Amino acid sequence: MADEQEKTLYHLSVSPHIRSKQTTTSIMLEVMLALLPAAVFSVIHFGPRVLLVYAACMGSAVLSEWIWQKLTHQDITIKDCSALVTGMLLAMNLPPDIPVWMAIVGSAFAIIIVKQVFGGIGENFMNPALTARCFMLVSWSSAMTSFAVHGVSSATPLTIIKTGEGQLPSLLDAFIGNISGCIGETSALLLLLGGLYLIILGIISALMIKEPHLSGTVLILGIGAVMMFVGGIETVWVGAGVGVAAAGVWAYLSGKVGYNAKRITIWRDPLTNDPELMRDAGYQMRQSLLAIGSGGL
Repeated sequence: MADEQEKTLYHLSVSPHIRSKQTTTSIMLEVMLALLPAAVFSVIHFGPRVLLVYAACMGSAVLSEWIWQKLTHQDITIKDCSALVTGMLLAMNLPPDIPVWMAIVGSAFAIIIVKQVFGGIGENFMNPALTARCFMLVSWSSAMTSFAVHGVSSATPLTIIKTGEGQLPSLLDAFIGNISGCIGETSALLLLLGGLYLIILGIISALMIKEPHLSGTVLILGIGAVMMFVGGIETVWVGAGVGVAAAGVWAYLSGKVGYNAKRITIWRDPLTNDPELMRDAGYQMRQSLLAIGSGGL
């Protein structure tokens, strides 16, 4: 009798439910290895000064994390290499001639304000490197929008498109990276190779492309639309985007996209007894309601 009751009980546990032998340190090292080709190219393309920017950002990130954790009596976690990754990513998002002191301040901001204040790795709700880049862009807009190759200032392809002044580089040059821009962003080829390396390792799953993730899709498309609008996209492309979005909404609401249509249906009737919906699209909704109910709300 006890065995039968055991089989019918639900067993609740906190995430993660799927575990791997990979550690945070191994993942971070693999991320840096994936970024290494683009980083090496940046040194060749922009000159050895960018090594100083890399060193400033990565050193400041590690030191800031150590100081914060020391002052707040936390376990020191600099050995997990996450701070190194943040510093490397920030450096790759900065102009090659950025003053070193700005790189140091920006990296400290990324670690202390964006990461550690919210609880450290896995607890921050924003990307530390990209948030620090936004902070630096607002604080030092002139230095953050000045790009040069071997000391010669030149406009980025996006600036040329926006202003209509100058000649655009060939697609081959843009793909290889023979253009102006931030330290690590110019070579699409090497960045794609790094991404492919991570996909092969399984850190970024290729199946994400096919995942029926409605909320994630909406967020990505929404962020992209805002970025293009702020960048001054032409009206004709805005109209085209609205048309595509309208077609997508119609597809969801009309039931043309089965799984995501079910996700919308379950929001309309979260207490449905349809066993298929409860096993599939309604699972997360039902678990959320259970969690809220368990909290006494």
